[in-house]
Amino acid sequence: MYTNITFGECLKLLLTTLNLKMSQLAKAINVDSSLVNRWVNGKRLPSAAYIGDIVEYLAKNTVTPLQDKLVNEIFLNFDNGTNDSCSCSKEKLLFMLHLALDNSKNGKPLKKEIPENSSGGNAIQKDGADFLHSISLSSNDKLLYGIRSIYSTLVTLLDGAAEYQSRSTDKTIYLTFLNTLDKTFFTEQKLAQFQNKLLEAVNRNWQITFLFRLDFSIDTIIRFIHFLLPLIKTGKVNLYYLKNSETFSIRKELYIIPPIGALSCFPTDISSGISSAFYLKNTSAVSILHNYVKLLLKNNANNLINYYKEEMNESYFLNLAETSERPGEQLYYNSNFINLLIPAEIYEKLLDKTDLTAYEKSLSLRYYQKQLNGFYKNLKRYISKTIYFTTFLDQLCEDKILYLYTHRGIKIVSTDTRNAIDCLEYVIGVIKEYDNYSIAIVYNSIDDLITNTPLFIKERTAVFLHVYKWGKAEDVRLSINDPVIVKAFTEYFDLLWNKIPLFNKDKQEVILILENRIRILRNELSEQRNGMIS
Repeated sequence: MYTNITFGECLKLLLTTLNLKMSQLAKAINVDSSLVNRWVNGKRLPSAAYIGDIVEYLAKNTVTPLQDKLVNEIFLNFDNGTNDSCSCSKEKLLFMLHLALDNSKNGKPLKKEIPENSSGGNAIQKDGADFLHSISLSSNDKLLYGIRSIYSTLVTLLDGAAEYQSRSTDKTIYLTFLNTLDKTFFTEQKLAQFQNKLLEAVNRNWQITFLFRLDFSIDTIIRFIHFLLPLIKTGKVNLYYLKNSETFSIRKELYIIPPIGALSCFPTDISSGISSAFYLKNTSAVSILHNYVKLLLKNNANNLINYYKEEMNESYFLNLAETSERPGEQLYYNSNFINLLIPAEIYEKLLDKTDLTAYEKSLSLRYYQKQLNGFYKNLKRYISKTIYFTTFLDQLCEDKILYLYTHRGIKIVSTDTRNAIDCLEYVIGVIKEYDNYSIAIVYNSIDDLITNTPLFIKERTAVFLHVYKWGKAEDVRLSINDPVIVKAFTEYFDLLWNKIPLFNKDKQEVILILENRIRILRNELSEQRNGMIS
């Protein structure tokens, strides 16, 4: 009987039984061989995040009937042959390693707990079934009551992620938002703090995976969008939504950080929101929840976001250009000048100032022309709006720079006074010619406007986001095509538009703002000429 077996002894036994080397295991799970050696020799214990990878590797190498029989014999000696709940080698391996891990942590065997059938409050009736086994939870595992207690524990979990040091490649925080950020649980203040905590974790190289439920409550989705945008900009967020809301009780929530702990939240009566939670630090318990949410993601969820890496540039710009050509309302949210308001001849001239190859310049120009054609074709029948910050005017008129959207990312390109005048005159011409086109020029201080988040929203079709991460190797480029989310983004944009004072979006006022800048630039140009003459 392997009653007192430690994790190292168990792992060594399984490797020997399956004729596997420690170095092979280390390579398979992407860790150093010395770490596996320390596990086997009892000098260190693995985090729960590694158990699943170890089990996957061992199960993958349990391929012959003899190996399967040997694993089963070891398993029967763990639990006296009574555990019939593990039907395959993978489940048996997972059970044995978790039990051995808890043995090592507790320093003593985990006994099978079979309560006596008595009239006491702790009695459990067997009803014809055997009470198989249990794993004792640690003193850190708790049942929490009340929103304040649950939320403070959630913050503690996220603080633990921000402080966690590990070379592990699997650093993912799993969060369900099946109640779409319940307002009774997440007040605006708590939501802002929660967002900041997640951003801190992302800055420590954590990935964030959200599993949420799509509904048709646009207000709640808009709240979700506003919460997500700063996180999406990092490129380290994955969004999944349930194919079927019945898959998971929508009044429950899970917050899981595999190496650290987990919260399983639930209501306690028919009318309440989240009001109780199990706080789990036990590695086996956290691993069970971790595996459960991964099963949900694999079998019952769809990915919402399409991320485009650098090698997918052409796919992104082709999708963007084709979407621009489709009929429908067009909405732009940008802190910089969009390419579509740069005259074609100036755009081509500015491309020559970049470090793009001739092929990349030709692709940039081709996709620019396709977007431009779609933009003006739609302006004849559909409304188009653009939100700009005043900083774009300062950059163009004072710094003489433009943010040029190219096939290889956003390029900062220097221009001159003449080109700046031409660009602004071109914009005025578009505003005057097309009744369907409106521009809002706003200050950064307006509430809810998020800087450095360029968005293009095509009515009923798609949302595109393209953020250049200064000093980083790649841009963040993504698209969302789900019609419910696209509709929510459209209404989100309309909410932002309605927050802008009339003075900042009235056509005549905007034209006056641009004409005033042109007048200053013309004086500057005149002074430059006079200086050259003198």
